[in-house]
Amino acid sequence: MSECQRCVELGKKPPRDAHYFNPDRCKKHRRYIHQVQCVVCHESFLKRGDRVGMICPSCRSNKVAETSPKPVREQETDKVVDRMVSTGREVTVINGVLINDVESLLKKIGFDPDSEVVYDKQIKSYQGFMRRIDKKVVKVQMFSIGVKIRPNNEKQILDGLKKDVLREIKRVSPIIKTPRVKYDTQAPHLLEVGTFELHLGKYANFLSTGADYNLDKAEQIFTWAFEELLMRSANEYKLSRILFPVGNDFIHFDNIKRTTTAGTEMNDAVGTYYEVKTRARRLIDWAITRALEVAPIDIVIVPGNHDTHAVYTLGEVLEAKYEGHKFVTVDNKPHPRRYYDYGVNLIGFTHGRDEKLADLPVIMPVECEEHKPGSWSHSIFREMHVGHYHHRRKTESLRDYKGIGVRLLPSLAALDLWHVTKGFIGSLRSAEGYIWHHDLGLTDTKFATLKRT
Repeated sequence: MSECQRCVELGKKPPRDAHYFNPDRCKKHRRYIHQVQCVVCHESFLKRGDRVGMICPSCRSNKVAETSPKPVREQETDKVVDRMVSTGREVTVINGVLINDVESLLKKIGFDPDSEVVYDKQIKSYQGFMRRIDKKVVKVQMFSIGVKIRPNNEKQILDGLKKDVLREIKRVSPIIKTPRVKYDTQAPHLLEVGTFELHLGKYANFLSTGADYNLDKAEQIFTWAFEELLMRSANEYKLSRILFPVGNDFIHFDNIKRTTTAGTEMNDAVGTYYEVKTRARRLIDWAITRALEVAPIDIVIVPGNHDTHAVYTLGEVLEAKYEGHKFVTVDNKPHPRRYYDYGVNLIGFTHGRDEKLADLPVIMPVECEEHKPGSWSHSIFREMHVGHYHHRRKTESLRDYKGIGVRLLPSLAALDLWHVTKGFIGSLRSAEGYIWHHDLGLTDTKFATLKRT
């Protein structure tokens, strides 16, 4: 029995099992023999040591390894670990190549925003070690991306509750009595009532801004302007329909925290969210009832940057209330722009905060063919009506799109302290009514302008 060479070097007596694996090493100093797979030719071979993933002697002698590509690390396959936990599931990917951010990870796992919600995100970076093909161990930068997902039970409950409420409203909604008026459906004129930017719920003080404005004042101004435009138009023209765009910052804030949709706090707000929403609904109901005494009415909901959610829910209530009504229609599609055609006229509505005015004539024909096929080709007179700017102006589009008007409508709301401080003053507070002829386009404009105090 030969002695262990390592034990001899250390001056130790070798144990009895020195020949157990290797005649030159004892059990303590031996190197294990493994059957591994060559990373180049994928053939199995015996290798001493505890390191795997090496090259067989044949490939090494033929120098195949020098021309072969490096093996792909396991992490480069974007292996996603998706495991269930008590609160939902946890998903993690380490050193992803194709998956290198949270959005791509959510897309990979088929995340459904309607039924799931991400309640935690973790992006970690740390130092790690990797053995290359040439046996050299190098330090590498590693990272991991993880998300924690749980079922969106709250949204499911709210959606179900919302559907139940709307279904119940439709079931118990009383039959809306239409005034005993014989409508002239063959009349050639349409009245568009442009009572934009009311900002119901805004507060202004005469000493600070030059005008008093509150909930009662806003209701008084709206009813006066609507009545003024309606009666002056009905006394002069035979109207077949009335177009009433609702929204464009009709409400000053969008939630119980009294902030806009983007989260800007309205320090000049008055009244609670529930009070303002109730008053807004009653005002619109009054306007619809009053308009039905003259002609059928079409309501178009136009979201603003102050009341995107509030005016959408208001539109849903109107849809449910006037479901099946012969003389009332409500357009409350979840889209930032609306289009309405009457004869050879095509009218578009948008709040105007997010789009460039020069781009609207380009957007209009594309969306019209998607939402109202044929409306663009059948129209001759085309206009986009925009709010947000609180003053009256009419601009034409670029020369290549000549003939598509972009009209900025004025506001009925008083200036608040922010506008006065910034110097945005001098604009007339008014509403406008447009008389559209079925075949001749825009023929007249009515104004309801408040006197300066």
